[in-house]
Amino acid sequence: MRNAWERGVSIPRPHYLRDLAEKNNKDEKWILYGEIEDYVQDILDYLDLSSVVTEDMFNEVIDILKKSNFEVGDYSKFEEVAKQVIDNYEELIKEEEKIFIPYIKPERIASQYDFLKNPQVQQEYLPFLNNLLSEENISDNGPIILFLIDALSRTNEPTKRLLKLVLRDINWLVTNNILLLDKSEQSEEPKYYGVKDSRALDRLEQRKWEDIENEVNERVNNIASRLK
Repeated sequence: MRNAWERGVSIPRPHYLRDLAEKNNKDEKWILYGEIEDYVQDILDYLDLSSVVTEDMFNEVIDILKKSNFEVGDYSKFEEVAKQVIDNYEELIKEEEKIFIPYIKPERIASQYDFLKNPQVQQEYLPFLNNLLSEENISDNGPIILFLIDALSRTNEPTKRLLKLVLRDINWLVTNNILLLDKSEQSEEPKYYGVKDSRALDRLEQRKWEDIENEVNERVNNIASRLK
């Protein structure tokens, strides 16, 4: 997994990222993006603008960003400054028909679809998919994901709401969260490890079998009822 991070194939999950930052005394955004110069160069490379942006333009962008207390990862602020400094920036971007996607190493983005422009997709869905469909995981995970996509594409709205609840509880069971975490830790929305707060992962401990058995029966009955 570490090698996948270093190669830009995937990004650290939230609790790993937090631990990395604390142990190395670095900011989480620095771990994702590097220094300001690295971040800006990554964007320019991805947008194929390195050949048209002069050294003076590059340095001016960096200088303005540093003076504005810029935080790496803030693409909106970069774009604001780039429009001021880089000649015909908006025309160049439009000509390339590209949109820079934060959170993922730019050189790893192979194709563009409209849904990728949605900030929620970029921030919530892509980190999941980037890891699930990595080279070492795609053969096992791909067919499962396709089954889910097929089901979602053909179910009606009321059924989708039921499907969400069924998958939420199946998630808790098949990932063995039920063995180590109380159900109060479960997130109602999709989150890494299915927990409301990644700090719950610091509180993992083997639960009493009686409690586990009771909860398993309750969840299985709920799933069965929804499926009927």
